[in-house]
Amino acid sequence: MLWNFSALYSKTNQAGKTGSQGGFGLVELMVSISIMVIISTTIIVSQSTFNSAVLLRGQAYDIALAAREVQLTAISASGDTTAGQDFRSALGLSFSKKSQTDLLYNGVYRTFRADNSVVYDSANEFGVPGILDTRFEVKNITHDGTIFSSPEEVSIVFQRPNFDAKFYNRFGASLDADTLFIKVGVRGRAGTSCGEVRTIEFTKTGQISVLPCSP
Repeated sequence: MLWNFSALYSKTNQAGKTGSQGGFGLVELMVSISIMVIISTTIIVSQSTFNSAVLLRGQAYDIALAAREVQLTAISASGDTTAGQDFRSALGLSFSKKSQTDLLYNGVYRTFRADNSVVYDSANEFGVPGILDTRFEVKNITHDGTIFSSPEEVSIVFQRPNFDAKFYNRFGASLDADTLFIKVGVRGRAGTSCGEVRTIEFTKTGQISVLPCSP
């Protein structure tokens, strides 16, 4: 009988221990949920930043490609023979830092014929204006490290038979510059990383490129 009582006590005690160890406590559950929320938030933010960087990179290359097309059109024989125009027509791009809501500069650049004027005007507009994604903006326009005076505007002109680029300010005065930089970045951010800012470089010898990211 003593043996039976000991065995019964042992089984009861083991059952009690097993019951007390089952499931999660409230504190454990809250900690687990907090960790999951932190991990999920980190992944979502990282993905958003990555997507923004990819889109910005694409925007910069779109601008560079459009500028290259204008250059090739200017130096090729793909002009028209309408009155006052011939196959040696000069073409230009006008970049501006003005707001996208501005009626005259609603976009990142305007393409124009530069035969009679090296400054953009609605009367000499040519082709379709380049529209900047509303998530991005022109941060600044510089030449050889000098920022243009406000409002920041510049014209880049190409003329057959050379690939060379000529730079002019908003008054039509020639700029003796070797390089021109159009810096495009995420709207409302002042960061300098590749995910927030990309720079398109124009040289007076006609090279057009998107600068590589800084380390």
